[in-house]
Amino acid sequence: MPSAEINIDLGDEAKSYLRVMDKDIAFKRSKVTTSSKGGRITIKIVADDQIALVASMNSMLKQMLVISTVKDVVKGPKSGQR
Repeated sequence: MPSAEINIDLGDEAKSYLRVMDKDIAFKRSKVTTSSKGGRITIKIVADDQIALVASMNSMLKQMLVISTVKDVVKGPKSGQR
């Protein structure tokens, strides 16, 4: 069974990301678990095949992209920018 572990260092924001991310997901052909320690998020994926592994990795990275985009929109423009 193909598997992967992705470690992403987000510093102080790691716990905020993990709060809104899916923690344990059972897809049709894979299982994903997420955790954080210190400023790092760890995503572990176990899949039935390579295609399911890549699809699960893509799904989790898309979640992080959405979270990052929403976070930036909620913060608003930086001082001096419009």
